[in-house]
Amino acid sequence: MKALEGVPLLETHFKGAVLSEINLDEVTATLRAAEHGDERSELSRSIQLIESLEAIGDPSDTQPTLVRAELATFAEKIVEIGDLFLTTRGSECRHLYVEFSEFLGSGSWENEFQCPLCDSALSESISTIVTRQVALYEEVDKKIGELKDLWEGSLLATRLASLEGSPVLLAEYQPLASDLSTKSKLGTVTSTDIESAFTQMTLIEESRATLLTDSRAKKTELEASLPPSLVKLTEQVEAARTFVSAVSDIETSTQVVSALKARLALSHRWVKLVNNMHDSFSEAVANATQTKINDIDTSFKEMFKNLMNAGDVIPDLRRDSGESLNVVLQDFHGLSNLSARALLSESQRNALAISVYLTAAMHHASASRFVVLDDITSSFDAGHQLLLMEYIRTKMQYGSNGDGVQFLILSHDGHLEKYFDRVTETHEWRHHKLLGLAPTGMIFVDLQNGQRIRDSATDFLDSGQVDQALRFMRQYLEFKLMQIIRAAKIPVSLDFAMKDHTRMVSNCVDAITDAVDIANRAGVLVLSAQQLSDLNSIHVPAIVGNWTAHYETSVATSLSPAVLKSVLGTIDDFSECFKCDVVENGATVRKYYKSIRSA
Repeated sequence: MKALEGVPLLETHFKGAVLSEINLDEVTATLRAAEHGDERSELSRSIQLIESLEAIGDPSDTQPTLVRAELATFAEKIVEIGDLFLTTRGSECRHLYVEFSEFLGSGSWENEFQCPLCDSALSESISTIVTRQVALYEEVDKKIGELKDLWEGSLLATRLASLEGSPVLLAEYQPLASDLSTKSKLGTVTSTDIESAFTQMTLIEESRATLLTDSRAKKTELEASLPPSLVKLTEQVEAARTFVSAVSDIETSTQVVSALKARLALSHRWVKLVNNMHDSFSEAVANATQTKINDIDTSFKEMFKNLMNAGDVIPDLRRDSGESLNVVLQDFHGLSNLSARALLSESQRNALAISVYLTAAMHHASASRFVVLDDITSSFDAGHQLLLMEYIRTKMQYGSNGDGVQFLILSHDGHLEKYFDRVTETHEWRHHKLLGLAPTGMIFVDLQNGQRIRDSATDFLDSGQVDQALRFMRQYLEFKLMQIIRAAKIPVSLDFAMKDHTRMVSNCVDAITDAVDIANRAGVLVLSAQQLSDLNSIHVPAIVGNWTAHYETSVATSLSPAVLKSVLGTIDDFSECFKCDVVENGATVRKYYKSIRSA
C-alpha cells in the first residue's frame, strides 16, 4: 500500500485511502492510459490466470498410481453391490418387506406358518422369511454406504472437484463431480461413471498444465516488452486486487457463518420447544385417553355382551406405551390375552367399535348431546340389528335415559324400516324417509307411520290408480294386524314369531281370532259385547272375504276405488275393537287394551 502510494502516477488513488475502498479498475485504467495499455492489460490477465491455476496446485507424482488403485477398488465395490442386490427381490419389494416386518412386530399375526396375504401354508415361519429378506436389503444399504465413503474420501473425487471448480478449465467439459457424489449416495454409480471421471480428470489436468505453461511464457514475454517499473506496478496492483478480493471473501463468509449460526441456534430452540410440547401433549393425551378408558370400561363391555350375547368373549382396551391403543381379548372361551383383530369376526369387531364409540359419547360432556349414526348395522344380521336398536332406544337415548343423548340414525335397510315403523307407535322415535336426488336434486322428508301408509293408499284411490293403491292397502292391513298383536299381547306360535314370511294376513287374522275365542270361552276377555259382536259378525268376515275373494285371486282391479276405500274403513273398525277410552292429563283418548285378557 505504501509502495503504491509513493508512485507519482498512482498517488491520487492511494494517498490517504483505505485499500478496501480503492477502485482498482480505475488504477488499472490509469496504468493503461500511461503507457503500453494493451500489453499491460494482457499482463494483468496473464497474472490473474496464473494465480488461479497455481491455486489449484500441481498433481503429485504418485497421483496416477493412487487413482488407478482407487479405480480398481471402485470397480470391486460396485460389482459387490450388484451381486448382493441380485439376491434380493428387487427394490419394488423392499417396502413390502419393511412394512410386513413392522406388522409382524405388532403381534397382530399369530400363525407363523401361514401367509397373511394368501393364507397359504409355509414350510418355515413367516418371521424368518421376512427377517432374512430385510437383512439382505440392509446389507445392500451397508455396501452403498461404504461406496459413498470411498468416493468422498478418494483422491479422484477431491482432485476432480478442484479442477472443475475453475471456470476456465471447465469451459470445454460438463461437470461430473457433483453428479457422481449424488449417485454414490444412492448406490447407482457404475464403473463406466468412474472411468468417465478419471478420463475427464486426466484431460483437465493436461489442459491445466498446457494453459499454465502458455500463460507463464506469455507473462515472461510481456514483462520483457514492458518497462520494468510498469511491470512491477502491474504486479503490485494485481497483488492488491487479490488481497482485497480475499479480504472481501473472508468478510462475506464470516457474515454468512454468523447468520447460519444464528438460524441454527433458533432452529435448535424451536426443536427443543416442539419436542417439549410434543412430549407434554402426548402425555396429556395418554392420560386423558386412559381416564376415558377407565370411565367406559364397564359400560362398553356390558353393551358388547348384550349385542353379541357372548358372555365368554370379553374385550379389553389397553394402552401399553406411547399413543397406541390396543384391543385384546381379556377372555375368549376360557383363553386370555389374545389378539382381538385375529379372532373376532367382522360383525363382532363392528359391535366392539360401536360399543366403545357410543359409551364414550354417553360419558362425553358436550352442549350438543346428539349422535349421528349412518348405516352402522350393515355387517349385522337381522337379530343383531334389532338388539343394537333396542339397546340404543331403551338404554342410551334421551328420554328412556335421563343422561342419554339424542340419536339421528340413517339406514337403507328394509328390515329396519319395519322396525322404525313399529317403534314410531311408542312416540319415542320419529321415522322419516328421505326422498329426492342427492346431491344435485331436491330432498324431501316424508314422516313414516301407519297413517302415512293409509294416506298413500287413499291418495291413489282418489286418483283412480287402483293397482298402486293395492300395495299400500296390503301394507296397511299387515301393519294394523301386527299392531294389534303387539299392543294387545296376542299369543302367537313360535314359527310365527321367528319367521317374517309366516306373518301373512291370514295367519295374523287367525292368531287374533283364535286368541279372542279362547279368552272368551275362558271368561277373561276384556272386549265389550258390542266389540266382540262387531269383530266376529262384521269386520272379520269383511276382511277375510275381501282378502280371499279379491286380493289372493288377482281380480282386485275389478273393484272400484269406492269399494276399496270402504275396506280401509273396515280395517280401522277392526282395530277399534281392541281399544278402549283412557283418561290422560284430563283428556279422553283411545288406546289399545294392554291385553285381551282381564286377568
